[in-house]
Amino acid sequence: MQIPILSLLLSCFGQVDEAPIAEPEPLHVFLQDRDPATNEFKQIRLTFPAGHVGRLRLADARIDEQAFDTWVYGNKPTATPELELKDKLRLRVGSAAVQYWLTEGQREKLRLAGKGDIKRFLEQADLRRAEFERKRRVFKEGREVLQGLSPLVKAYKDGPFGAGSMYAKTLEKMKRENALRLMLLRAF
Repeated sequence: MQIPILSLLLSCFGQVDEAPIAEPEPLHVFLQDRDPATNEFKQIRLTFPAGHVGRLRLADARIDEQAFDTWVYGNKPTATPELELKDKLRLRVGSAAVQYWLTEGQREKLRLAGKGDIKRFLEQADLRRAEFERKRRVFKEGREVLQGLSPLVKAYKDGPFGAGSMYAKTLEKMKRENALRLMLLRAF
């Protein structure tokens, strides 16, 4: 009986090493959410505060910061979005060069226009990322930002070279110039 009393006395005076009490850790949960524009399911990682007790409420959740990249760019950790877009541009310029008989100077202009479109896309993505960072700590607001990213997701998947882009406008101008040149050659 003396041993428990001795142990109790020593522990009261800090003489016995006791296991430290573990700090509560945040709880991480994955949620499947649907992109309203593409109808695809996307995974969002939520974090609930440390020491949460009882039923989980989405109002208490915070959306993790990597959700933006997952939502917009998908799960592609191998390349940066900029490199992927430059690769798409290279393929498009090559295809247009063959299809429309573009000269090397025209190809270079098309590349330059496409690089401008990529830069504009990345600037838009950075602005939307900043908005997401401000709102992700409130689940409802962060989710609304993610679900509003559909135009950005589409531009990334297709490449930002569609109608209204500098690439598209430059290519249309080149096609008209080449058609006019071909008509003049046939006339003589």
